[in-house]
Amino acid sequence: MKSINRYEVDEKNRLIIKRGSKKLLARGRFNIDRKNQLSYLLNEPASWRELNNLPSKITFEGRWQVDSNHDLIFELSETSGRLKRDNLVIKAEIVSVDSNLLAVEIKSYNDNGLCSVQVLELSGIWQADEYNRINFCIERKFVPDTLLFKGAWQVNKNQQVAYTY
Repeated sequence: MKSINRYEVDEKNRLIIKRGSKKLLARGRFNIDRKNQLSYLLNEPASWRELNNLPSKITFEGRWQVDSNHDLIFELSETSGRLKRDNLVIKAEIVSVDSNLLAVEIKSYNDNGLCSVQVLELSGIWQADEYNRINFCIERKFVPDTLLFKGAWQVNKNQQVAYTY
């Protein structure tokens, strides 16, 4: 019987792979492709990946969300090797927006406390909903994911939307 992998992100933005009682800390980095698909690129030796039966790239299926701290949440879909409703919570900070882009910065820390910084970009469109809240609709293959931002927004003196949280 094939073991089911469960996934989580630890407090240092590192991917943890759980197989039963075994926990693997996978060194690597998150990636979002042009189709807004989340993956994790493993930076582990081939021998480690072979020993743990892991590819060099783990691709996740699911949907995007944002929590009240504006961290990215990727809710995993149920597949043959994963259980439904596992959430990958990636601690992030919004660093840039454009008419069709949301860019977030994530910081990951290794065991020695060294920090690596990367920027992840999601593509989509901005719009207001019927309650005048800002939404970012992430372009997806079938149905777009909607990130709901619950902070206050207003138009500033330069006619730009300013979002405060």
